[in-house]
Parts: sequence; C-alpha cells; structure tokens
Amino acid sequence: MMNSIVSEVKKNMTTGLGTKLGLTTEQLDKGITLAGTVASKVLKESMVTQPTVVNNLFSKEPNTPEATKVVDQIGTTYVGSLTRELGLDALKASAMKDAVIPGLTEAITRHTEGNADAIKSLLSGPVM
Repeated sequence: MMNSIVSEVKKNMTTGLGTKLGLTTEQLDKGITLAGTVASKVLKESMVTQPTVVNNLFSKEPNTPEATKVVDQIGTTYVGSLTRELGLDALKASAMKDAVIPGLTEAITRHTEGNADAIKSLLSGPVM
C-alpha cells in the first residue's frame, strides 16, 4: 500500500518541483521513493513504542505534540538520506522535505484515516 501512496505523491509532486529545485527527473523520482522508505522506517519504529501517537498523526484530529515530533523525525531523517544517498546539498534536501513530506503525510491520512490496522497494513511491505 505504501507503494501506491508513493506513486500518488510522485504524480502530484513532479509537476514543476524538479525544475523549481533544480533536480533531474531521476533525482526527483528517487527522492520521493526515499521519502516513503524513510517514513515507513520511522513509522514502524514509532508504532512499536507509540502506536496511539502514530494513529493520531494520520487521523483527522489535530496532531498532538508527540505526533509532530514523529513528523519532525521523518523530516530530519529524510534530509540526511537525501544528502547521503542522492548527494543533494542541505538547501535542496530541506526544500524537497518541505515539499514532499506534507504531501506524503496527507496521502497516508487519506488512505488510513488514523485506523491502526490500516496503518499497520501500510507499513507491512517494502517501498519501491
């Protein structure tokens, strides 16, 4: 299911984002896929220790401070991965995070609506 969400984000984000950030189509594609991979990893870890926080994050309720910390952790990890794995400089990586992570979390919310079983199902497979 995460693959379909990542595909949805790619479809919605690719128009103009690569040009705006000075990225190639390949960098943009890999960068968005990387967002799904990073989010899955952070969320899997958070589901073990704080399942209600993750459920809140993807519900229609306002995020708790703890849920906001999970999003911040995803963003920080994502920026580091973009610089290490794609060779983006810190400014481009941060700009990509600011564009991609909100779209990814919105898509996950639409698909799961804070349902714990839906979130677990989402996180069960690899991201390609």
